[in-house]
Amino acid sequence: MLLPVQPGKVPDFEVRLRSCVTTSLVAELWIADRQGTYTPDRCLDTCAVSVPQGESVEIALHFEASLKEARYVFLVLKTNVAIELFTSDDLVTGILALSRGMNAAVAKSSSQTPPEGIGVDAFDFWLPQRRPSGKNLSLSISPPLRSFAPTNVINGFYRPFVSANAWVASPRDARPCLTLSWKQPVCIRKIVLRFDTDFDHAMESVLMEHKERAMPFCVADYRLLDDAGNVVQAVADNHQTQNEIIFSESLHTKQLHLEVLRTHGGYAAVFGINCFSGGD
Repeated sequence: MLLPVQPGKVPDFEVRLRSCVTTSLVAELWIADRQGTYTPDRCLDTCAVSVPQGESVEIALHFEASLKEARYVFLVLKTNVAIELFTSDDLVTGILALSRGMNAAVAKSSSQTPPEGIGVDAFDFWLPQRRPSGKNLSLSISPPLRSFAPTNVINGFYRPFVSANAWVASPRDARPCLTLSWKQPVCIRKIVLRFDTDFDHAMESVLMEHKERAMPFCVADYRLLDDAGNVVQAVADNHQTQNEIIFSESLHTKQLHLEVLRTHGGYAAVFGINCFSGGD
């Protein structure tokens, strides 16, 4: 699992699994040595835990490692043929399941091993599988990840990089709403919204099979409201990464509310909101 983690001690994890015998599970925590890249090449910590035989067993994984800065970490579970891991149908922006493997169209093995001295890196390939495969593991994290704050929508990044860079609503929130506030009324002529259309699972063309007609992470139906609760824009059946809304007359407001009414299957998430003044 590729997970965005905040500075400080790494959280504890709990995985749900099935084991046909009493055995052990080895888990490792890796990072990319170069911040902002996504190849696990430095192991931070390892733990080995005993696993009893059972059809549904929850196993706690504890690591002592700490991070000096926010970054993505790789929770790697080593193969054990006696163990089967439970998966989840939940899809969360900024979280990705990976497996070691290769794309046969561009590689001959699951590792890149160039000759020494030619200036090319050696590394293993960790790839997301195309849906409907590639589900997230059934995983509990304590304390919870704190990488999905509302302030992410104004940080200037519109896809995961170092952290998730997205506001993600609570799965328990039936009517998620994100609010932008200003101390004084502002004049808005244009609003640009940026949603998650899953750049790791592109819709190339009809020549490649694809499970979805729209990316499940993408916000489908939403409303924009001003500080008086008036609906200034309502959109249905959106499937696009970027929505640009231009008002014929500038909107004057101290608050802008984005109500997410429906996604295409994932949790409600927004990468960015930009507001532009109208000059009147």
